[in-house]
Amino acid sequence: MKRLIILVVLTLYPAASFGAVNPATKLSDSFIEADNYFAKEQYNEAIAVYQKILSADQENAQAVSAMGMVLMSLGQYDKALIFAGKAVSLRPDEATYQFRLGVVYGVIGEYDKAIENLLKASELKPYEPETYFNLGVAYWHEGQYDLALSAYKKFLAVHPGTATAHYIRGALEITRPNYAQEIVKCRELIDKNNSDLKAYESLGIAYGQIGQYGKAMESLKAAVNLSGDYAKGYYNLGVVSQKAGQGHQASGFFAKAVGLSPKYAFIFQNNSFISPSMPFDKEVGCLPKSVSPLVYVGFGDVYYNMGLVYCQKKDVWHLKEQIAELEKLARYELIDDLIQCAVQAK
Repeated sequence: MKRLIILVVLTLYPAASFGAVNPATKLSDSFIEADNYFAKEQYNEAIAVYQKILSADQENAQAVSAMGMVLMSLGQYDKALIFAGKAVSLRPDEATYQFRLGVVYGVIGEYDKAIENLLKASELKPYEPETYFNLGVAYWHEGQYDLALSAYKKFLAVHPGTATAHYIRGALEITRPNYAQEIVKCRELIDKNNSDLKAYESLGIAYGQIGQYGKAMESLKAAVNLSGDYAKGYYNLGVVSQKAGQGHQASGFFAKAVGLSPKYAFIFQNNSFISPSMPFDKEVGCLPKSVSPLVYVGFGDVYYNMGLVYCQKKDVWHLKEQIAELEKLARYELIDDLIQCAVQAK
């Protein structure tokens, strides 16, 4: 498995609009034009517009900063650093420019400098969730795990009050799994092919989610009977047994899963079974899933990154809490990564 730390680096990009900081009225159309080019990934065209602005005013901090972001997107990090740094020197009191300079430092791996600028951005504008998210990433790479957790918790504290968070909550309501429809669809697939292992597994999980544990067990046992060494099937049987209050039976299924795949070794700590409810290990079920992309750049990434920190600290209990939050967001691919991370950290 690839090291998960690399995945976190990819999140270290600015979320602010390049035209967001007090544009002069006569230049607003030019900034809008450049923003549109950037949104379409037409970076050279965006650069041409910013160059035109700078030819008239070399100290237009907004254009200087935006030029740095475009150059960063092109991978020209040395030039991006020059422009981002110049913007800060022109307007050290502007949080957005401090934030963007911190982002560039983060992208090139100078996390100590990234932290310095991101902290300045947070002092100037304390209620920007993206700042705390990126601080968490930078602290992670510096090995300052407690500070990383603190930054992620600040993100979660700030984020719920934003319009984006309200949109995310609405999107989650819209995309909340419909287990009744899932059950119908899974049964249709099984009627067409009674050897469809994934359909049996998804059917069992759907039944488990609505509390019909007997039917859940029946479907999941059908899945493992189709493939005797199906570790995930045994794991999910353990989850259902646990939810049904059958702890001894759950331990047996979990032990079977661990024996078939080391990815589930996190279930046991110090040779003792971790008894509170475990989340289902689930991929896309019988119904197509559609979750708003905003979820992916919001809470899900934060819970995932917090999970990585707890994994590094070998704090299995808090790691499980992050897995449970990811399950609510249907971020099953990230749950799998955290499970594997837990195995590596042992």
